Amino acid sequence: MSDDKKQRTDWAEIYLEKFSSFPLTWENVFRNTEYVDKTKKEVVDLLLVLRNEGIFISLKCQEDPRKRKGEKLKKWINKKTKEALKQLKGGIRTCQTKGFWCEHPRRGKVFFRLKEIKITQAIVLIETLEVVRLANEFTLEVEEIPISYFSVNDFLNILEELRTIKDIQRYLSERKYLPQEILTTLGLEKTLYEYYILNNGIFHNISDLSQIVWEVKTNKKKINELIHIKHDMDKNSYIIESISDALSKRLKGYKKGLDKETSIRYDPPLNRKKYVLMQNELCDLVLDERRKIGEKFFEIMKKVENDSNKSSIAYQVISLDSKPNFQYVLSSSKGFGRQELINKSEVLIRAALAEYNNERGMIITYNHDIDNFEVILVDKFEKTGFDVKIAKQFFSQLKLEHIPIELI
Repeated sequence: MSDDKKQRTDWAEIYLEKFSSFPLTWENVFRNTEYVDKTKKEVVDLLLVLRNEGIFISLKCQEDPRKRKGEKLKKWINKKTKEALKQLKGGIRTCQTKGFWCEHPRRGKVFFRLKEIKITQAIVLIETLEVVRLANEFTLEVEEIPISYFSVNDFLNILEELRTIKDIQRYLSERKYLPQEILTTLGLEKTLYEYYILNNGIFHNISDLSQIVWEVKTNKKKINELIHIKHDMDKNSYIIESISDALSKRLKGYKKGLDKETSIRYDPPLNRKKYVLMQNELCDLVLDERRKIGEKFFEIMKKVENDSNKSSIAYQVISLDSKPNFQYVLSSSKGFGRQELINKSEVLIRAALAEYNNERGMIITYNHDIDNFEVILVDKFEKTGFDVKIAKQFFSQLKLEHIPIELI
């Protein structure tokens, strides 16, 4: 479609894709998924995917959102909501009966096999600058999949606040406990989100909107303090989001200084797949895990930066409630060549897996000398006597950082 023929909804889809790509990571965001059935047909406007679980999104925008108001706006919204809901229903049926594909800006053409993606949530996004209640006819479920209705601006704000697919899924799952009158009203999300923050992520036992409005109004000062604390904590998550995003890009001259054995582990430049597996281990962290891991990472980076020695390395082992069979190791260094640093990183992750009896793990090492991250993912690890010996040397006196999940 040429630029002069694109409607505002088309531009909005592109914007939503880019807006979602950070913090969610672009590899989990798919726009204009399609399938071939005599003619090329669109499945859904936007698909958010993490480990074969997906959220379908259908988007409808006005050419000029200032033109319609009152009853005229309400009539347009109900009409477009019907169209969006029809698209979602068709997309869900398609996902259950045939494969489909997407032309991804980084991954190229990505194919989804029949029933490869389990749709857990579906979302209708409608552009409106006013609070509008939808007609009573709109369903909250299709094929046992929950349907949520948002204004476009509200959803962008929620995405910016929650920052991970898992946190979005959790919010949508909690939100379904609200009365239907609230769930089918567009433009209320700021108030709903403030209530969510105030009550540590719970929407249960709400009788009507006035209950939420009263509690939010009564506790406005506390809510503002909680949101300020949250935003301050969120800054620690940015490093994890940046690492995940950076995995899609190759270091210029990445093979320089590496031995042959190390070089062949990298995917060919035109057929890269392994980096997506690494991204998954970062993208499946909830926001609180990202924040706490990021905080630990900043601590060891600062430790190495302030070390007066020319060469220095610091490391920390992380254990998560949500991934008990996976080990994270964070490392920071200076004064080592890339090959030497990769070798040390590999020894560290193997020693950590041996010490804590895990088969899977990841080490992320920051190289201060070239401002670069080296990431190694280990799967199906089998320890050796050397690994056990090194484990005792490196980890016997090191405290294992255990990270529980919290909302705030």
